Amino acid sequence: MLPAHVGIAVARDILLTARRFDAEEAVRLGVITRVVPHEQLRDAALEVVGEILRTGPLARMHVKRMLNDRYGLIDYQTMFASLAESDEPMEGMQAFMEKRPPRWVPEQFVETR
Repeated sequence: MLPAHVGIAVARDILLTARRFDAEEAVRLGVITRVVPHEQLRDAALEVVGEILRTGPLARMHVKRMLNDRYGLIDYQTMFASLAESDEPMEGMQAFMEKRPPRWVPEQFVETR
């Protein structure tokens, strides 16, 4: 779905390098639409939910369908097969939770902070 939001070149850069980007860049790329201070997050989320709920349910359903259609076909078969046949998703999540590089990264490329 990312290429539909940011274009092929930017999606390729983000997906192949797994580089991190901040909220300012995420807004600029159109990945997110707004940034609020952490202490205002709940109030801002509730405000957005209220705005959404004030729209007509059928209209909202059709808008969501049209927006989802923009993505085109998603290859669910490949996506789920890669999750089922690989230890990478588990290692990636474990590494994230343990705040360490995943084990597939060669030592010379591991950042030391």
